[in-house]
Amino acid sequence: MISIVIPVYNSENQITRLLDSIKQSRVEDEIEVVVVDDASKDGTVEAIKQYPVRIYENDTNYGSAYSRNRGVKEACGDLIVFFDADVVLKDNTLQSLIARSEELSDKDAYIGIYSKDPVEKGFVPEFKALLDFSHWLYVQSREVTSFEPRCAILRKKAFLDVGGFDEKIKGADVEDYEFGYRLLAAGGKIYLDKNIQVDHHFPLKMTTIVKNFFQRGASWIKLFLQRKEFDNVATTKGAGAACIMAFVSFLLFFPGVFVKEAAFLWVSSMIIYVILIHKFMGFVLREKGVHFMLLSFFAQYLLNVVLGVAAVKGVAEYILQKMVGICKT
Repeated sequence: MISIVIPVYNSENQITRLLDSIKQSRVEDEIEVVVVDDASKDGTVEAIKQYPVRIYENDTNYGSAYSRNRGVKEACGDLIVFFDADVVLKDNTLQSLIARSEELSDKDAYIGIYSKDPVEKGFVPEFKALLDFSHWLYVQSREVTSFEPRCAILRKKAFLDVGGFDEKIKGADVEDYEFGYRLLAAGGKIYLDKNIQVDHHFPLKMTTIVKNFFQRGASWIKLFLQRKEFDNVATTKGAGAACIMAFVSFLLFFPGVFVKEAAFLWVSSMIIYVILIHKFMGFVLREKGVHFMLLSFFAQYLLNVVLGVAAVKGVAEYILQKMVGICKT
């Protein structure tokens, strides 16, 4: 049996799209769907009860890590498929994931990606969809260092052997990265199939994306300081360099108006920044045209500056935690 585990919170308008797409998937294997509701305050539970799924309700909001762990514990299948509640499967998504499971050892995982076509239309979701898709577009390796539970399959044994997701990580944060790092440390592999895709309900407002980047950016930098390694997709050395250049240029902008040396450094940092993101800009240009590309440039610049601020926050918190730990010992 194959168990599909879905954590959900306040997603009454999205979860039904996912469950409908699962229902429409053509698979021959025996499948169960396990949904864990994380104390939703809207009509999510009532919407889910219209479908032939097993639903478990948390008594309070524990976060995605706890909900996924509970779903796996309740699952009957030897194979676990993870989907986020805000995705919609393509016709072959589930079938392709299951087919890939034949290649998995008891330590490995296979992941898919977001498609470049968001469920909702508009600049913000379309920009974010292209940004996420571009992270995977130029990945040459079949093996990646980032686990993506938005669309993934692994054996239940592999999940339990590394202890599942870290429940100390609350909300929807970097529990996926942290789990993936432990899976790799235990000798497992995370394999990527870029042809396995799901459509995603990306946020409609830029402020939502900014908040998410700030939160996850600060949390991820603390993981980085522990591992001292970049990933080979998304959170790469190149992405880190682009973030630094954007942040530096932002800090130099106003001094550059009055000080020649600062102006020179600002121009230099912007030139380097443009070089670092030119592949993404070229991709957007081919997909959406000049006007969309120009808007995307400023949106991407904003997000990189936000990540720079988040990195400063994360480093400060990491140092403070280390100092507190030393004092306690």
